[in-house]
Amino acid sequence: MKKQLLGLFCLITSTLWAQLAPVPSPNYSFDGPLPPGWANQLLLGSGTATTYTSGGSAYTIPSCRLDNTGEFVSIHFADQPGAVSYWIKGNVGGTTNVFIGTFSIQESVDGQNWTNMRTFTGTQLSVSQYTQYSDVPLPASRWVRFFFTDKQPGANVGLDDIAVGNPVVAGPALKVKQGNRIVNNNDYVVGNSAVGTPSTLSLSLRNIGNANALNVQTLTLSGANASEFSVASQPSTVAPLDSGIVSITFTPAQAGTRNAALSIPTNDPNFPVFTVNLYGVGGTLASEPVAQP
Repeated sequence: MKKQLLGLFCLITSTLWAQLAPVPSPNYSFDGPLPPGWANQLLLGSGTATTYTSGGSAYTIPSCRLDNTGEFVSIHFADQPGAVSYWIKGNVGGTTNVFIGTFSIQESVDGQNWTNMRTFTGTQLSVSQYTQYSDVPLPASRWVRFFFTDKQPGANVGLDDIAVGNPVVAGPALKVKQGNRIVNNNDYVVGNSAVGTPSTLSLSLRNIGNANALNVQTLTLSGANASEFSVASQPSTVAPLDSGIVSITFTPAQAGTRNAALSIPTNDPNFPVFTVNLYGVGGTLASEPVAQP
């Protein structure tokens, strides 16, 4: 019996894609649910407050409150991040009139091993007012974390208005999108069409490099059903900070799931061959699985 698996596939892959923060990311002020790709741990102690809501402790109300060793806010990016800007302040009380302890702004390639981009200790972190800082992660980094490395009594940290800009890349550097969604290397794009009826899948190839042209060689198709896909048009060159459109024609020969892989060879040194998996469906129903999952 046929299963309507396309909707489930889209739901699963959309959920996975939604876990990554786009670049650039707009300003986030801790005044709503965490954006895609963001995570936090703000409840390691006995207290239940995760934000500051008074003018003296908050920047733009509310502001994030970090008050125990190991608490953090992290961002997992879908692509190379640009400058990460944020507002930060030491919030002290009792007999403490300077920040004590250690607070770190960290980056990671894999989300497991972290390197400090900036560390605040003592008077390096103002307790009189919020101050804006900006740090630029390394090109390979895909995580940034605001981490309370060492909490000391009487000293907490307020954090607010975090934003991520586009990277400054001499180029060439390829970014692929389907509509407004970033397509990562080896990601899927999904389409469907009636059997024997051609439809078009469009991809945008953007050169985020700001100096050198992106040269695009001949795109090729491979995989079980590659003959049912064809490259209708492609750019040969994409100027810095410009985009070109790739049009893929999908003409399913029969109903059900039709798979292929699109190879995009360019002079991007990080992705000399960028791969997009094409998941097509002839008709409205994906193929029934041949075995139990």
